[in-house]
Amino acid sequence: MNCNDAIEINKPPRRIRWLCSDLNPDVDGPNGRDAYCRQQIELATGVPQSFPPAATQAVNAIAAVGRVGLAAVTRNVVFVSDPILKERETVCSTCDQLKDNRCLKCGCFYKKKIRLATEECPLKKWLRASVNISTSATPTGTVTATATTAIQPPTT
Repeated sequence: MNCNDAIEINKPPRRIRWLCSDLNPDVDGPNGRDAYCRQQIELATGVPQSFPPAATQAVNAIAAVGRVGLAAVTRNVVFVSDPILKERETVCSTCDQLKDNRCLKCGCFYKKKIRLATEECPLKKWLRASVNISTSATPTGTVTATATTAIQPPTT
C-alpha cells in the first residue's frame, strides 16, 4: 500500500493530505512528508510501519545481554539447537511485522535474536527455550552431566 491509497481509505483532513503530498518541502524528519505517509499507512492497514523508539530498542538490547550473561554464568545454554533455530526462522521470516530483517514490534535484528535460548518473540509466536545443565561427581571420581530441556510452546 502506498501513501495515496492510505489517504483514500482514511480520508484525513485537508492539512494532512497536504503534509503527505509532494507539495510539502519537508521530506525527512519527525514532521516530514515520509512520517505523515507512514502514519496514514499505519492507520489504513493497522500494521506499524516504523521501529520502536531508539531508547526502547536500547533497553530491549541491554535486557537481552543481561539474560544471556545470566544464562552463561548459571551454566544454562545460551544458544538454541538447529531444529529450534529453523522453526524460529520460519516463523519470523513469514511474519507481517518483519521489515528489512528487523522486527517492527521490538526492533531486533531477528536473525540474531532467534539464536538465543533466553529470548522470545514479542508477539509470543515462539518462547524461550531453557536448557539446564547439572553435573555431579561420585566418590570414585566419575562425573556425569545431565541436560534438561524445556521448550515452551507458543500459546494460540
